[in-house]
Amino acid sequence: MNYCLPDVLSVVTPLVSTAGELLRDEFFRPGGLRMDGADAIIDLEVERYLRDEITRLYPEMGFRAEEEPELNREPHPGGDLLWLLDPHDGTKAASKGYRGASVSLALVKAGTPILGLVYAYAPQMGGGDLITWAEGLPAVQRNGQSVSRNEREVKIALVSKHADRQALSYIEALDGMGYLTSPGIAYRLARVA
Repeated sequence: MNYCLPDVLSVVTPLVSTAGELLRDEFFRPGGLRMDGADAIIDLEVERYLRDEITRLYPEMGFRAEEEPELNREPHPGGDLLWLLDPHDGTKAASKGYRGASVSLALVKAGTPILGLVYAYAPQMGGGDLITWAEGLPAVQRNGQSVSRNEREVKIALVSKHADRQALSYIEALDGMGYLTSPGIAYRLARVA
């Protein structure tokens, strides 16, 4: 089955935004994230929500996520489209109050990414930050706007939240380049894109 990927992106974007709102509400609730041992309860809730909605809309596609791997499934016979979901990239950091965790969703065809969304629900500055892309679009989108290449005079590296613990080492290793910290790798990579 052939899909217009920008159309698929427009269908799943509101779902990821809703998932981000659930994560944001949990992040800012008094007492922070509800935990079950080392696991955040919201991670499972977000994964179930997105799995239910996406598999209802695209039942022939496969779906793989991390919280309930026993529910992962391959694409229907003859199909090669597979959704990959991390319902909460940066859970551990978010549970400690660090901002910048995200929900990330990708669609791959025979192992090659063809669509992706990363939504940092509580970035370090401002409200949510949604970065999206699909084959067929002229550019990566950030909060609904096309992103153009930005040739900055000051180069900035996006690094782990732990960088500030070893700031001098990072400054030396980056040879004068500045850095910004963020807990989730998905959001760092999406910002680079």
